Amino acid sequence: MECLLRFFDLKQDPFSDAPDEGFCYTNAAIRQIYRELINALAERPGIAALTGEAGTGKTILLRRLCSELRASGHLVIGRCRAGLVFDELLAVVAEGLKIPDGGGEDPVAWPRRFRAALERNKGARQPVLVIDDAERLGGDVVANLAELLVGPADCSLRILLCGRPELATRLELPGLAELKRAISVVCRLERLSDDDAASYIFHRLRRAGHHGITLFSAAAINAVVAKAAGLPRRINRVCARSLIVAAAAGKPIITSEMVEEAGTELMPKDASPVEVEHNRSYRGEHWRQHHCRRDCALRIDGARADSRAGWNSERSPCDGAVSGGGGDARSGCNASGRRQRSA
Repeated sequence: MECLLRFFDLKQDPFSDAPDEGFCYTNAAIRQIYRELINALAERPGIAALTGEAGTGKTILLRRLCSELRASGHLVIGRCRAGLVFDELLAVVAEGLKIPDGGGEDPVAWPRRFRAALERNKGARQPVLVIDDAERLGGDVVANLAELLVGPADCSLRILLCGRPELATRLELPGLAELKRAISVVCRLERLSDDDAASYIFHRLRRAGHHGITLFSAAAINAVVAKAAGLPRRINRVCARSLIVAAAAGKPIITSEMVEEAGTELMPKDASPVEVEHNRSYRGEHWRQHHCRRDCALRIDGARADSRAGWNSERSPCDGAVSGGGGDARSGCNASGRRQRSA
């Protein structure tokens, strides 16, 4: 990796899969989601949920959100992974709130000690329990999760569930009416639009320390956008492989042919059946012949400008008003950001 970074004059790996908060990319819709979740967890008792397909950037956004909550004084418990039974989840909460072990006490006693711990926290920021991969929560956890929401609203535990779209479907099941009433907001993180995908690439390169000539040709950017189908994780993998292909050839600029080679190498082992099918439709002949050629120069220039002017920097997503959020993130906090294409 060090040789690759030196070859392209980079300080960090720009397309690592590691969820580094410093590389968190946002647009107006994502900033609106962030703001909705922060407000829900800070001001309203109950449960907030973040959903999105695999590879849309939930984990990196979740990490940034947890850092923001901690910085503002909230006790963040976990980023627990799904798979725990309810008793194990209670143990995680007890450890986070420093509730003494009852030593096999009567089950009725635990809620009393839980309430007492929340009362001791009164006046401070509310604790937040974060559960990742929440679509895989066990039935006993889902059925009993509302039990953790006891206590006065100003000191009760907040819960943030993060998972794939199946989570939202599961929360609609008739048997979970009590849990559904406790949900304050459900936000869905969507795939990036074509223009945002291009901006995402430039953002990652800048954050990695690149300030020279463009590493990706305009045609290469279009090829990455087509192959990635709006998934940041897919963009990272295609771009990372493209850098390796270019360095092996001793070329400082990535071309569309290199991207095609990188995508061919990745597809058999990297893509799920859903991604493969989405990619086929997304990269149809009409898009390749019409959209790429028409919008190439506009997208590249616009992406550079938008990426420079956007929020993607050191400051918090909660600083200042969200510009244009109403148009991009509608009720229900659905951050699509994808342009509609003519038939």
